[in-house]
Amino acid sequence: MAVVKLELDLPEARVFFAEDVLVLWWRQAPTLPAVQRISETIERVTRHRSSNTRMLVVTSATMKAPDSEAREAMMASNRRTASKMAAVALAIEGEGFGAAAVRAVISGMYLVLKPPHPLKTHSDIATAARWLLEQTSDAPASISASELVSAVAQARSGS
Repeated sequence: MAVVKLELDLPEARVFFAEDVLVLWWRQAPTLPAVQRISETIERVTRHRSSNTRMLVVTSATMKAPDSEAREAMMASNRRTASKMAAVALAIEGEGFGAAAVRAVISGMYLVLKPPHPLKTHSDIATAARWLLEQTSDAPASISASELVSAVAQARSGS
């Protein structure tokens, strides 16, 4: 079983490490205060790492979009932390045309940012985890895709 280390727990989101993978699980629509706290946490935990961080972001395609202030804060945070990321996988859970449209819009937003690391959107956590762990990094992953999926399930259950 993977070691899960909680870094931040808010009503909107939970940030934790599953071994050496940083996970951001959005459980409610992003608000500006939540984005600010999450940004501070991500900057703090990536600042002194000896290798770049693999990050998995999990959300639902049916979640309400952030308002413009929160969205701008998210993009600014992404720009500030981009150089500390080895790869980022976005698991935007959902099926059908609407979910595919949400993934396309979010992918488009990241194309504008032009991150210096691999970034890809996925429709489920398992696919995102496999892709994320296949990406090169300056340090090998200490967790398997199935362990990462289990760690996210564990964090979602609150245990």
